[in-house]
Amino acid sequence: MKIIMIKDVLDKTSAHYIYQQLLGDHFPWFFLSNSALGGSKDDFTYSWFHLLYEKKVSNSKWYPIFELSIKKIIEAFDLKGELLRARLGLHTSMNQEMIGTSHIDIPREHYAILYYLNTSDGETFFYKDKKSFKTITPLFNSAVMFDGSIYHSSSKPIKTIRRMVLNLNVDKKK
Repeated sequence: MKIIMIKDVLDKTSAHYIYQQLLGDHFPWFFLSNSALGGSKDDFTYSWFHLLYEKKVSNSKWYPIFELSIKKIIEAFDLKGELLRARLGLHTSMNQEMIGTSHIDIPREHYAILYYLNTSDGETFFYKDKKSFKTITPLFNSAVMFDGSIYHSSSKPIKTIRRMVLNLNVDKKK
């Protein structure tokens, strides 16, 4: 189960620009009562999301701002497959540990990439046989890539106010 991390994925100007766009009061975030299960279960793993791209079409007027950076992130991992989904995620602090539901993003063969938009203590957990085997702490402008069949979960930050991630799902090119 290979999990690859790359630091400084984008040039600093692009990374800061994207981050600043997400902090403005003009950027729309949408509530999820359960960050992994969509809204099928109310619990304290709630989060906010913004779906940029899915099913071969832009789902947001904001997608063009992210499009070139998304391509650069995918290229950094030398992936050749088609983008399946691009989703932004925002977790806010509850001042206590709160680990989300383990999940896979989509039910088909793919690679998953988590691009960290800020440094945070809201770790990402990776699971094998329902047990966590690896934890990654979000670092600004870094990304992790892994086989999309690996179950993973996010967690809410405790010391930092927010955890922001761009989640990409890329088709496995045969």
